[in-house]
Amino acid sequence: MKTCPRCQLQVDDEDNYCRKCGWNFHGRKKGNGDYKEKRRYEQKKFENADFEEINNWLKQNNGKIEITRINGNIKFADTGLLFKKQTWYAQYCTISYYPNTNGHHYGMTFDVGTDVFLSKGGSVDRNVQNSIPNGAKILFDCMRSGYVPGNRGGQTHCRCVIYEKKGN
Repeated sequence: MKTCPRCQLQVDDEDNYCRKCGWNFHGRKKGNGDYKEKRRYEQKKFENADFEEINNWLKQNNGKIEITRINGNIKFADTGLLFKKQTWYAQYCTISYYPNTNGHHYGMTFDVGTDVFLSKGGSVDRNVQNSIPNGAKILFDCMRSGYVPGNRGGQTHCRCVIYEKKGN
């Protein structure tokens, strides 16, 4: 681990840039002093988005961006009038990233399940954990629970994980 000289964030030794502030650890000389290049990051914002919409955006940008930060929340809602349908979605998700960067590949996995009698989403948690590739670096991990109306105390659970894959 190394420490960013600008924001003091601990980052992996192999990281070239700070995930928080964009500090370039390799730097270059410019003019009379030591100059560290600051890259400008961009943001992709999703609001009330289906998980597939976010997943498709990640797939379209694989190998083209370097994600520095992800912030978001997932939410449960009842929809429909006669036939109630419970859906999970990303209430908001902001992905900060550097464009035009090669070599970074990302994946997303999520699972939804309904449990009864205090299981606390254990099966959902295991299903997601088992679908994350070995050695992947988790960038975003959110799990939420909600009560299912008319299901005698049953709960619905959702876990969403975005990760960086090793290699392709």
